[in-house]
Amino acid sequence: MNRFFLSVLMILCLLDYHNSVAQTNVYHPLIRSNTYWQWQFSEYPGSMTICVVDAGYEVFFQGDTVFQGLSYNIVRGYPIVSLLNNGTGPYCQPYAVNKNVKSSIQAYMREDTVTKRVYIYRPMTADSVNYKGDLLYDFSLKAGDSLLMSRYQMISGIGTALVVDRVHDTILQNGASRKVFYFEKGNSQYYVESIGSFQGLYSAVERPFEGNEYLDCVSSDSTQLWGSCFSILTCVPELERNNTFSLFPNPAQDRITVELSAEGRYDLSMSNILGQVVSTLQFTGTKTELDASTLPKGVYFVQVSSDQSKTAKKVVIQ
Repeated sequence: MNRFFLSVLMILCLLDYHNSVAQTNVYHPLIRSNTYWQWQFSEYPGSMTICVVDAGYEVFFQGDTVFQGLSYNIVRGYPIVSLLNNGTGPYCQPYAVNKNVKSSIQAYMREDTVTKRVYIYRPMTADSVNYKGDLLYDFSLKAGDSLLMSRYQMISGIGTALVVDRVHDTILQNGASRKVFYFEKGNSQYYVESIGSFQGLYSAVERPFEGNEYLDCVSSDSTQLWGSCFSILTCVPELERNNTFSLFPNPAQDRITVELSAEGRYDLSMSNILGQVVSTLQFTGTKTELDASTLPKGVYFVQVSSDQSKTAKKVVIQ
């Protein structure tokens, strides 16, 4: 009788082991509906220790489009704002996601579930008919394999090809097992199957410098999977929807062009990641230029404001 129960126990243990192994061998896609990623720009992962202009976004997949004959999922996002200053930068804790505004397009991504690869389409680098997007994640890699440097990284000069140091399983906050890929002998550079990189959903894995995007939270179907999520706002004063601005080139070297969608009188300021203002000017019209030739290399924030609106964007000086 004892042998019988011992045999049953061994069979149950083997079945449990088989199920756990099978769980980690099943591929769990990154691109899916009803899932939300929150990221912020900070000097350190986890939480901001200083006030900065770019508080990040909560992003999600909604809709699709076609580039070069390939279908891409559209990544849309709502801005993360500070509760201390009614949704305008610079941003200081505490934070919340502002869904009082219209979501905006943040990226275009597609996933090949057979090869376990995820690609991102960057219109600013699409200068060739052969360009079909950059490799963002490869979830088939093993220890010793290299993550190929994307065309975007080569053009912009950020990051280098990274070698996988190790791959092992991690447990999400809902108890599910997922593979995590580390790219150095430490824990600072990694991405996780179905979650994305430590820098967010669509940021290329690269060595951080003078601040970087960092993933704060991932939730799916109202269940928190990773990190700590910010609350949702629907009653803050509405941020500017109609008048947007673009800046280029980005990354930049000597001069930065700022272009707005509507005529007006504007105040422009440029700050570093410490919140220190390095340049200011006033202009009337829809277009102006900033002289960046004397600025040290790094990340900066350009803020454009008028009597009716205030908005900011990040730019990299190389």
